[in-house]
Amino acid sequence: MISANLNQKTPPIRTLSGSWEKHPLGIDLKADSRIEILLPVRDQVKNGTISMDFVPPDYNKPRVPLEARRDDCLCALKVYAGRCFAQVSDNGLSLRRLDSTFTDVDTVLGYIKYSLDQLVGVVTLSLSVSDMNTTASLNNFLQVTTPEQGCSFSSIQVATYGSGFVLTNITVTSRERDPLVVNKKYNRVDLAAVYHPSHFNAGRGQHNHSFITWKGGLAAPNALFTTFAPDSEIYDALVSIGAAPGDNLTYYPWSEISDPSISGPDQKAKGPPVIIEVLYNGAAYPESAFVHDENNRPIEFRFSGNRKFIPLMRTGCVVCLESCPGGKIGNATYSMRDLAKNVARFLQLPVPSIEDEGEVTVRISVGHL
Repeated sequence: MISANLNQKTPPIRTLSGSWEKHPLGIDLKADSRIEILLPVRDQVKNGTISMDFVPPDYNKPRVPLEARRDDCLCALKVYAGRCFAQVSDNGLSLRRLDSTFTDVDTVLGYIKYSLDQLVGVVTLSLSVSDMNTTASLNNFLQVTTPEQGCSFSSIQVATYGSGFVLTNITVTSRERDPLVVNKKYNRVDLAAVYHPSHFNAGRGQHNHSFITWKGGLAAPNALFTTFAPDSEIYDALVSIGAAPGDNLTYYPWSEISDPSISGPDQKAKGPPVIIEVLYNGAAYPESAFVHDENNRPIEFRFSGNRKFIPLMRTGCVVCLESCPGGKIGNATYSMRDLAKNVARFLQLPVPSIEDEGEVTVRISVGHL
C-alpha cells in the first residue's frame, strides 16, 4: 500500500504492509525518500532487533553539493524504531535519539568512524532496542551501544539523505521482556511492571501505601505498579549489586499497627538510599510524577530489606510509601503508625502519557541520593 505524504517536514513516506519476519526484497530507495513498514503485531515491540541488508551508494561520488552537507556527511541511510535511530553515512555509524516531539531534532548517543572501503557490496545494519540499552552495529564488526532504554515501536521507518540505497532484506524479530535485569556497572535493577492507576487508593481496604508489588502477592490488588518478578528475587538482585539492607524493622501483624502497646509500628526504615524511576517510551518519570505527599514532605526511599518476613506476610510488597516490614524498600519519612493515624496521605497524580494497564520498566538505583 502506497500512502500520500504523511509529514511535510521529512521526505515523503511510502507506507508498506510487510510480513513480520521478512520484507520482500529489492526496495529501491531514491535519494531523499522515506518508507514506513508496518509490523503486523497487536502490541508495540518493546524488545526487538531490526536487521537490514542494503547496497550503499558510491560514497566517492556524492549526489549533493558540498554546501548541502548536514551533520558533516554527504549522504546517509537512517533506520528508525520509535525515537531511536541508527545512521550509516559516508563518515561513520551513529546511534541517535529524536526529541520528545519525534521530529528530526536529535541527540547523538554514540558514534564510531570507519573507512569507506569497509562498505563494499551488501552491508548489514542492525538496530536493537531493549530494557537495558540500545545498540547499532554494522556488518557485525562495528558497534555503538548506549545504556539508554530503547523505545517501543509498531513500525519502522527507513530514510535516505543525499543518495539512494537499495534494500535487499529487512528482518524484524521480537523477544519477551526480561522481568528482572541486574546492572552492576550502574548499580541498578530494572523490573518489567504494569501500571494500575485504577488500583491505588481505590477503596480496596488499603490506602496511601502500596506503590510497587509483585503481581502474585496479597497486596497486588492495591498497588499502583505490579512486577512480574517476585519480591524475593528483587531483594536478592539488590543485594547482588552491593546494597546492604537496613533490616531494622520488626514484624507485627497488620491488625496491630494501631496498638499503642507495641513499638514496631513506630519504627522507620533504615538502609542505603534508593531512587525509583519509571521508564516508558524513552521517558523517565520520578515517583513524584505519580504520587504527591499531601504534607509536602519528601519521599525518602531506603532499602530496608525484610526478606525474612516474606513467608510471614506474603504481601509481595517491593516498595511501600511508609516504613512497612512487608516491603523491601520503605519510605523513611513515615512510620506505619503514621499510616494508621492518617498522617501519611498521598494524592495520586494522573500520568496521561502512560496508558492504564500499560507495561513499563521500573528502575531501582541504589546509593545515589
